[in-house]
Amino acid sequence: MPTIITLYKLFLASPSDVKEERTIVKKVVDEINLGNYAINGIKLELVAWETHTYPSIGVDAQDVINRQIADSYDIFIGIMWGRFGSPTGRSESGTKEEFERAFEKHKANPKEVEVLFYFKTTPLSLKDIDLEGLTKIKGFQKQLSGQGVYYKEFNQVDEFEQLVRLNLISVLKGFETSLPIVVNVKEEYLQAHVVTGSNTEEPDIEDIGYLEALDATLKESVVLQGIFSKMTSHLDILGKQLSKKTERIYLTAGLDESSKMRELKKIVDELANNMFAYNKKTRDELPKLNKQQKILIKYYYIVLSLHNTLTNDTEEKAILLGHLTNLKETTIGVLGHINLMKEAVATTPQMTTMYVKAKKETLGVLEEIINEFTTDINLLEEVERSIRKDL
Repeated sequence: MPTIITLYKLFLASPSDVKEERTIVKKVVDEINLGNYAINGIKLELVAWETHTYPSIGVDAQDVINRQIADSYDIFIGIMWGRFGSPTGRSESGTKEEFERAFEKHKANPKEVEVLFYFKTTPLSLKDIDLEGLTKIKGFQKQLSGQGVYYKEFNQVDEFEQLVRLNLISVLKGFETSLPIVVNVKEEYLQAHVVTGSNTEEPDIEDIGYLEALDATLKESVVLQGIFSKMTSHLDILGKQLSKKTERIYLTAGLDESSKMRELKKIVDELANNMFAYNKKTRDELPKLNKQQKILIKYYYIVLSLHNTLTNDTEEKAILLGHLTNLKETTIGVLGHINLMKEAVATTPQMTTMYVKAKKETLGVLEEIINEFTTDINLLEEVERSIRKDL
């Protein structure tokens, strides 16, 4: 029997230096289709120059792409990193021109197309730095802000994947359709729990249900806060060690010069060893933090996807929002604590060779944590925004 399909087309625009992110968009589209195509007749079609254009003749290559794709899409996703792209006869780059066409289409009818733009902030290697391109990207970001475009920045590939997943679900839910949005996530769920060594047994089911996901958001939040607590404890111990060593350094003022130098070296090298111990403990926790954050965001994603199709209980969603907001505020608090420690370590003098090495390593570890927590906060804010939109 024939099946009626609601088809939404997603156009992906970017220069050539974000191939990994383009692959991720395809992965997320396939994931969404897996849960919706056969069951509810919702399908996302990824439109890209690689698959939807063919060799032809036009004013220039971009003109051929424009003509063949013909702006026949419902969602526009743009991505930029270090390359701005090559100029066309009508704009500074092909990606910018594609955005401008989508923007004009949205201005003419906001319901006709949703526009999402992302900028990657991962540091470039020296050989890949294009100063002119980066300057143009900064100018383009300023232009977008002036046009009222809310764009997102991301640092890690995993962060981008989760952002796109959350944002596409929000977009699909915003379209005028009574069809539910379903998510099939069994494989990733199992992988995440096996990797983290969670005590949760592998469920003998095909998909994760709404009620299980709702319950899991609360339980997995507790697990995540436990990791926060452990990392904060390690940081507090290092802070106390730093304070004690500083007090001991002041006490050396009354010693003769020879004794003072010996005692200073002993104290500073002890502190260096304290810092090496802290770095090891923290690096052991970082993978757990990353994996747990992925698990939690996945559950929030499922809840967001299924809530409106199963219940009209806004109170239930308000409770979920309260838990999420508390988690976000806790994360922000821990991040502030880490930033203070980084500032304290950065201002300490380089007194011994061992300490120089420990200081450099510790600043690197603290920067890793800061990046991880910043990513967590960005994703939690994205989920928070999506939940508030439904209330």
